[in-house]
Amino acid sequence: FRMRLPEWATFTSMALLTASFFIMMMESGIRQTMNVFAADMTKQFACDQNTALMIVVVLPNAASLMTGPIAAILYNIFGARVTITAGSILTALGFIGATFITSIYHMIFFSILIGLGCGMIRNAVISVHCEYFPIEIRNTTISFICIGPGIGIFVFPRLFKISLDVLNWSMAFYGIAILYGICGAMGLFFSKCPSRKKTLCDIFGLGIWKHPGFIANEFAAFFASTTAMVYVSKTLSWMKSENVENPEFLYSYSGIASIGGRIILTILLGLKVPVGILMIFSYIFGQLAVPVAAFCTEEICFGFQNAFVGLGSGFYQTCLSPYLMHYLGPELLSSAFGYTNLINGTAALLSIFLTDKVSSLLEGEDSEFIFLAVVGVLSCLCGALSFLLFKIFAKPGLKVVKKHIEVPIENGRSLPEQQSRLLNGNTQVVKHKTTDSEDLRDAVREYIRKCTLDEPPTTLDEYANDMGRPMDEETRRRLTGDSDE
Repeated sequence: FRMRLPEWATFTSMALLTASFFIMMMESGIRQTMNVFAADMTKQFACDQNTALMIVVVLPNAASLMTGPIAAILYNIFGARVTITAGSILTALGFIGATFITSIYHMIFFSILIGLGCGMIRNAVISVHCEYFPIEIRNTTISFICIGPGIGIFVFPRLFKISLDVLNWSMAFYGIAILYGICGAMGLFFSKCPSRKKTLCDIFGLGIWKHPGFIANEFAAFFASTTAMVYVSKTLSWMKSENVENPEFLYSYSGIASIGGRIILTILLGLKVPVGILMIFSYIFGQLAVPVAAFCTEEICFGFQNAFVGLGSGFYQTCLSPYLMHYLGPELLSSAFGYTNLINGTAALLSIFLTDKVSSLLEGEDSEFIFLAVVGVLSCLCGALSFLLFKIFAKPGLKVVKKHIEVPIENGRSLPEQQSRLLNGNTQVVKHKTTDSEDLRDAVREYIRKCTLDEPPTTLDEYANDMGRPMDEETRRRLTGDSDE
């Protein structure tokens, strides 16, 4: 007896899945734990704590998110290899350059450079999975690589703390630059490019703004990012105000719980649990756990609070890409992810200012926690509304066909007849044993899907141009359903 592996489980695919996991672990894990360096930045630049947090936490995270559309455009034009490598170089240069400066304004520039590089890496790594894995496994692979940041959030604060105790922040930044250099080396192996875009509207992904479900999702993302950034920036100070020992250790609980949340969500997606329902639960866990810090005074309480925030964060970060891909389609994933990151970055940039402003207006001891509770509830409501709108309205570019419309294509066949032959011949494609069998099977599925668009390809050669692949005789035979005879 010999177990037969699925055709997508090749050595190349598994190697790229592993590389994606480690790239995500280093990119997001490092970026989200930079608050460990806030105290050193305060001494280095003689500034207050909020300014230090702005430099090492808010600016890199906000820049990595706000440059999402730029990252999406670069991915749509150049592909994952160029985008990941260039992003890694920019990030490494940002960390290296930060060790030579003495002005806080120069540090701001390098923080933004770090954020831009991170945004390019993250968008390309997630989007390129649509090119390597078939649709039935795509959600699981994307959620799997999103486990990496949770491990990074758990590991890197401890490594940074050790490096600060033994060495200094400059040497830690050199080590981080080396890690991002490794990310760039891994990015060289991502050879596939996205389907070619024909218009500027396709490249910029402007069509997604026509969908009310996506608009509601952006409001939910704005509110969610506000609470998340305030939590990342101020959770250590909240614990220190209650005289909690080793707040960095308690903060790492969120990383542990985030790993658990990501693993649980990966399993649930593999079990075909509706991604929209999982998205709503991610909002509930992550958002409503943040203001609970107002009631925490002991280590054990802060430990549970950090754990629930991490669980919700793991759910959200793992679920976001499959959620957008499921309701908008793989062609719009990079653009949708980029615009969502832009909204998240805008919220992150404004989060500290808004929280401090509202707290000063309310003039209460727990005013900032009340504000965070209100924002968290709004995030949950907008998330639920987004799910409902996605269920009601069709994907952008699709139309519901109730009647068979006779559209002639190659070989004299009509569109319904062609689709029927493609579907009936799919088992033959699966059994095809040449080295190009996986590409051919994906090509058949993609062609069937494209025939449901408002402007389907009218010839196989036009379809080949859309896919960016040659139309050889073998591919033509498989697409038309012709037999070997």
